[in-house]
Amino acid sequence: MRDGLARSGEQRYIDLAFKVGSIGDDSVGSMLVDIDTVITEHTVHELREIEASLK
Repeated sequence: MRDGLARSGEQRYIDLAFKVGSIGDDSVGSMLVDIDTVITEHTVHELREIEASLK
């Protein structure tokens, strides 16, 4: 997970991931990344729908 975060460039999550000290903290960090991914995917989907409707 840490390698993926490092490649993502999301500094707030990178900082969190490298401060993780317990399994619970690690799961919260993972959940935050998952939430961010879902929001991004949703936004991209909406933008594609808007773009398609304008054609």
